Amino acid sequence: MDSRDSPLRHLDNDVLTAIFELLRPREGLRPLSATCRWIRDASKPVLFRHSWVGSTWLRGGGSKDTVSGYLPQSLWTFVRHLSFYGDFPAWPIDSLPQPEVLLRRADQTASFLRSPLELAFLAAVVEQVPVSLETLVVSSEFLPSLQSLSNVVWPNLRELRLQGERIVDETTPSTGPLLASMPQLQTLVLELAPPAGATPRQRICPKDDRELDRPCPWPDLLTFSIAYPDPDDTIYSLLPHTLRSLSLRCWPRHYIHVDWPAFTRGQTLGWQSPILSAAELLRIIQHRQWPCLSDLDIEYRQDECEKELLEALPAACPNLTTLTLHRYRMPGADDIDMTMLAQALAPLAHLRDLRLHLDFSQHPPAIAAVSDYWRPRVGALVYSKYHECATYLASTLATSLRSILFLVRILETNEWVPFFVMVDEAHQRTARINMLIAEEYELEWTAVGRLEELSTSTLMFHQTNLQDECTVNVFIVFANRIVRLFTE
Repeated sequence: MDSRDSPLRHLDNDVLTAIFELLRPREGLRPLSATCRWIRDASKPVLFRHSWVGSTWLRGGGSKDTVSGYLPQSLWTFVRHLSFYGDFPAWPIDSLPQPEVLLRRADQTASFLRSPLELAFLAAVVEQVPVSLETLVVSSEFLPSLQSLSNVVWPNLRELRLQGERIVDETTPSTGPLLASMPQLQTLVLELAPPAGATPRQRICPKDDRELDRPCPWPDLLTFSIAYPDPDDTIYSLLPHTLRSLSLRCWPRHYIHVDWPAFTRGQTLGWQSPILSAAELLRIIQHRQWPCLSDLDIEYRQDECEKELLEALPAACPNLTTLTLHRYRMPGADDIDMTMLAQALAPLAHLRDLRLHLDFSQHPPAIAAVSDYWRPRVGALVYSKYHECATYLASTLATSLRSILFLVRILETNEWVPFFVMVDEAHQRTARINMLIAEEYELEWTAVGRLEELSTSTLMFHQTNLQDECTVNVFIVFANRIVRLFTE
């Protein structure tokens, strides 16, 4: 077929770019770009946006006129991110200009294995750049080094992320004074797991702090995420009304401890997962109203206050557009009352995306993906229980709702299965799963890993100017076929 007759030529540029973005993480864009010249030209901005340069080329092993170690000069205009890799032996300092102390972003690697030398090096760098630093992403092992700088002001720090094991050394001071020296914070993430024997709750303000009328230390804070929060922490009364995203969760997620009690990294490292009860979470939610909050992520275990907690959400966060709810049953308890859930969330007039992990009693174990006995039962659960719940919620919740997603736990890959809210022939709001997603779950469990990107892309298009749901779903079908064609 002549490339001029290709259906791809009839797609708008934004849709075509979205397809390229969908294929790129799965290494499907390169074979597609090799099919013809016009696709090659159209995909160049996405294909070459992030480029890598090897140390061999830097040391003179590659030619600038070839792709040996780097891109040809004709493609340089498409590069937006440049990464260096390889071995870099020490260079004589005399051959380099004296470095200016200027750093805007500092990230650590994902490994939990730290050497004292690495921490000392990072501390030496960070303490020289508090004025210019804008983003700091480090493990909890670096926290003592940071707290030694609590008397230093970080005037431009916009984002701080701490992740790892919570430090419980009695000589380590509270994080409150350190965080108070970062007045421009817009994103604060404290994902710290308590080790065995530690206090289960995480505080920012000291226990004896009861002053509620002082201003928030971060007036411009937009995103706040904390693991195992303390309901008695006064910080929740101080958070600004302009907060956009709030996450009160477990880290790692509590279902990891539930599914793999003997093999999870939490058990291996000796971490606890002291999940909050509904009553404890209610005490935090009731601290104040957040009228600008659009994204809320909560994780709790049911108790007698669950109904009151769910009913408090619309009052505290009336303008939510995305709600993620991880709910766990008490041992031997019944599944959640869907009528109660729907009635409690119905006042959320702007809700668009609802993500639910409801810990249904009949959910197969996480090992189901490798079991011939459980595999068809997982598909049956998706089609029956999840579809029934999604349909009921679609017909009961606000008309702004566009998608309902349920978490399916499969080995170590946990997937959100999306149901899309539509209007049927009888003009009734209902929920339907995409036909290709249903096909994946029914016939080919080895391909479930692809659903994460597809569901993410689906949500993205529901929130853009593509208002016609039929158009959206036609695009999803087309994109999924493209993914299959170039990733198998």
